Amino acid sequence: MPRYNKVRIGSVWLTSNGDEDGFPCKVTITGINFLKTDKTGSIKPSADGTPYLQLIDVNHKGTVIEIKPEFTTQLVFDNIVDEHNDAKNNQTTIEIEVQGLTGNFTFLTLPNVPTDIEFEGFIGETIKGLIFRYVIT
Repeated sequence: MPRYNKVRIGSVWLTSNGDEDGFPCKVTITGINFLKTDKTGSIKPSADGTPYLQLIDVNHKGTVIEIKPEFTTQLVFDNIVDEHNDAKNNQTTIEIEVQGLTGNFTFLTLPNVPTDIEFEGFIGETIKGLIFRYVIT
């Protein structure tokens, strides 16, 4: 089992070299936990206090997720920016794949414009404080 999740954005892996066989970057993903379920709901008490579970099917469309690599290289960053630009210019989706500790997921997304990419800055060839935002389609 990998130490960190392996994440692919389009054709680019969040690894040391952007390839699947590169060393995975440490990545935090927010908004992905509920993807493991296809139901949501609440528990409501009846007049006598008996709890009843009320469930509905979950539609994940429109959910915003954030992918936050601890760091990445300039090459990987540039390739992901190219994926974003292609998706925006051609009005196409970006496939995201996550493998590892949080489970295995593959879903189609759109860049969450205008705040789809943020970063703190560069340290040599490394980018820190990076956030990629997507909306699940």
